[in-house]
Amino acid sequence: MAVVAPITRSRRGKTDGEAGARERILDAASRLFYEEGIQAVGIQRIIEEANTVKASHFKSKDDLVAAYLQREYYRARVEVEALLQGLTGRRKLLRLFDALAEAMAQPGFCGCTYGNASVEIIALDHPATPIARAYRAWWSQFMISLVREAGAASPEKVGAAALLLFEAAQAAGRLGQGTQAVRDARWAVERLLDQGVRRK
Repeated sequence: MAVVAPITRSRRGKTDGEAGARERILDAASRLFYEEGIQAVGIQRIIEEANTVKASHFKSKDDLVAAYLQREYYRARVEVEALLQGLTGRRKLLRLFDALAEAMAQPGFCGCTYGNASVEIIALDHPATPIARAYRAWWSQFMISLVREAGAASPEKVGAAALLLFEAAQAAGRLGQGTQAVRDARWAVERLLDQGVRRK
């Protein structure tokens, strides 16, 4: 999910020891997978980028991909909650679209972490598949909860529509269409809320 940059492009820090090496590998993998694609980046490239000599912290590249997506999932939940702290009702939902526009305006925007990964990960038995599904389920329910908080009479339907609009705007941004798609999506969500909101 590209809402704010740290969710989709991991911060890189200086860490030492075995735990530090694992984090450096994850940091390098997160950046390279996001910017260049999972299939395009090999383990050796990640090891070199992480300035370590091995990737024995992970059984395989598939396990590394799963660990990368799991960490981004945790970060997404924490950082979205921080992003919306202090806001109420529809302001939370609209803030997500504003933050997406801000992320798109930054250099290196490459779309949604999970959307990109889902295109590349086809095998149902891939260890990252249940993580991607869990993320999608959380994001869907989170959108519905925001619409419900905003007072919509049909939160499931409006929430599903808001999610589709958000994801479509992400995809448009990935194709280089700028932030206009986000503004259009935000406008549509506002209209949906205006039509079915029980004013509080």
